[in-house]
Amino acid sequence: MSLGKLVVDLLGAGFEIYLSLLLYSLFMEIKPLSKTCFSLGLCGIALLNILSIHYLQGLLPLPVFYVLFSFLISLYFEAHVLLKLLLSFCLSAAVIVLELIVGLAMMWVTGLSVEHIQSQLDFYATALFLSKLIALFLVEQIRRFKPSKSRYFNKIFSMLMLILPAHAMFTNLIVYSMAGNAEDVQIHILSMLTSVFSFLLLVVTGYIIMKYIEGEGYKQKYELSQLRLQARMEHSRDNYMADQEIRGIKHDIGNRAIILYGYIKAGKNKEALEYLEDIQTTIRLSDHVINTGYTAIDSILHVKTKEAKKKGIQIICKPMLEGDLYIDEMDIALLLANGLDNAVEAVEKGDDANRDIRGIITSNGGYISIVIENSVPEAPNKRLKTTKADKVNHGFGLSQMQAIAEKYDGALTAEYRRETQTFCLQALLKNR
Repeated sequence: MSLGKLVVDLLGAGFEIYLSLLLYSLFMEIKPLSKTCFSLGLCGIALLNILSIHYLQGLLPLPVFYVLFSFLISLYFEAHVLLKLLLSFCLSAAVIVLELIVGLAMMWVTGLSVEHIQSQLDFYATALFLSKLIALFLVEQIRRFKPSKSRYFNKIFSMLMLILPAHAMFTNLIVYSMAGNAEDVQIHILSMLTSVFSFLLLVVTGYIIMKYIEGEGYKQKYELSQLRLQARMEHSRDNYMADQEIRGIKHDIGNRAIILYGYIKAGKNKEALEYLEDIQTTIRLSDHVINTGYTAIDSILHVKTKEAKKKGIQIICKPMLEGDLYIDEMDIALLLANGLDNAVEAVEKGDDANRDIRGIITSNGGYISIVIENSVPEAPNKRLKTTKADKVNHGFGLSQMQAIAEKYDGALTAEYRRETQTFCLQALLKNR
């Protein structure tokens, strides 16, 4: 291996890493890493790329190495592994097909064989960087569409879409090897048309992925808006019921005062005290007002507390919000609604010994923390999927909570404590 070719391969690997980072940043959020860790990791990937091209190519087909290194770069980003894998396949397929198209074009124009083009440094470098420049142009065109970012991806959809780039890679490698050993110009032209068709197929694949992610984003926004609307309706209904209850108490207080006055006037102090205790009990039972200063949060806490009480479950929630709230209060209300619904569902399956749900909302150090803890009869399933029969309508709670946490640069964590058989869900939101 000559020094010139090594330099070309290093520059090509660097260009490819830049392309990968640029493309992935359009669809995924990059992880917070130190510059040193970030740089060393990319240098390691580049060196492995060079070694695989020159020394390990006989062990595995070249596309496998392309996909492997693209996937390693995708690990710098926050997203579902299926989305990373699909984007790695698409990018690798696009780079390989573009290299083959450029190589076939050079064979067609110059009349040289594959071996001759690869052995001549000037031809090799020209083909390599021309294909990378075309790929960079296409990524820049994708950026103009401003694709949405998503961490969630459908497993079946991903597996089906993987077939297209994988097929394009291996088909074009076979076509390229056949064209390289043939001297017929018509075979070269047919090989070129096959590669161009495969490239167009990859473009369509990328467009479908963009639209799918965009549709998932609209779906999440729609579900959030539906939950917000439901919360507002419950809040309005709650206000109406509270107003009716207050009217009833005001109407009844006069009659109760007359009865109490009668007991006292007749000297029946014992009966008066018992009647006064009865009045206090009634007042305590009707005292359901939760006052955090934020209407939507108060409404959700009140509604969920009443719903749980009907099932014999007590929700003990301590809102301790201090200072200004820069987060949309409806988002906090939705987090509470979904979290409390999941907690009630879990507690219902347990025994009657511990039917309490504990929650706390605090603001500290520029963050809002929401913690919900409840007992569970057994460890939840690994992916925390809904256990309700109607999975279509009840499978969105955790994904909605995750979406809200990401909206405010926060995180959603879940922990099962085996020693106490309790489940703790915590949402941390940046109060900006």
